[in-house]
Amino acid sequence: MQLRSLGREVPVVSGRMQVRELDAASRTDRTLRPVVVETPDSSWLLTRERLDFELGGRLGYGRALHSRTNLACLRPDETFTLRPDLSLPEAARHILQRPARNRYQDFLIRDE
Repeated sequence: MQLRSLGREVPVVSGRMQVRELDAASRTDRTLRPVVVETPDSSWLLTRERLDFELGGRLGYGRALHSRTNLACLRPDETFTLRPDLSLPEAARHILQRPARNRYQDFLIRDE
């Protein structure tokens, strides 16, 4: 069995989309979890947890601070990505090599 059999498609949005637009969409549709953000030079996974963290902010002002920010500005330092043709044991090995705090986070299965 390959990793691709466990993945699911997620919405792809432009890095030019404003944070407030995705925030509104995610509050309307509670099933909207991660999205892939596309920028001219790359694409990466923005999880609901990361969005909520950014919108909360250190002192609770994240929503006001990011209301007009483009999603491209929320790009993480790295996105954990696996190939869809990996076997499940191979994928598990890669996942278990991640730091413990990141081990259970969503990740991107990048296919053509």
